[in-house]
Amino acid sequence: FLDENDDEGLYKESLAAKRMGFDGKRIVNPNHIEIVHRVFTPSLESIERAKRIMSEHKKNPDRKYLFLDGEIVRKAEIESAKRLLRGVF
Repeated sequence: FLDENDDEGLYKESLAAKRMGFDGKRIVNPNHIEIVHRVFTPSLESIERAKRIMSEHKKNPDRKYLFLDGEIVRKAEIESAKRLLRGVF
């Protein structure tokens, strides 16, 4: 992102990248670090949920889905939890 004065544009572009599955963004301007970190740093809640998903998954690792808090957690979310925790720890 090259427009160093468009913080809102960087924020929106970073959110779009995150929704597409990217886990970070290359920046040129050091002033953009805080914005990019804010978008891509997982929340404590998402880390805790990922831990709980993996804890349940370890009980039955061959299953393609699991139940957590009355909801179905499918393989894609299990894989996302693995990736999130790999990046955190």
